[in-house]
Amino acid sequence: VEDEAQALMDRTKKEGRIMINDANNRFNDKIDGMEGYVKRELTNLESELNNKLTKALDNPLANR
Repeated sequence: VEDEAQALMDRTKKEGRIMINDANNRFNDKIDGMEGYVKRELTNLESELNNKLTKALDNPLANR
């Protein structure tokens, strides 16, 4: 009985580690995806703000 209990504990530990590693990998993949998304959005925002600033500075009515 003791050997069976030990084998069950070992198997459970191994399965637990596998589940934790899988969850960690999924989490890291989500983080990487979010980083890419945020970088793209910031680049788009920067471009949009630069365009608006350029239009505002090039506006002849702004230099009264």
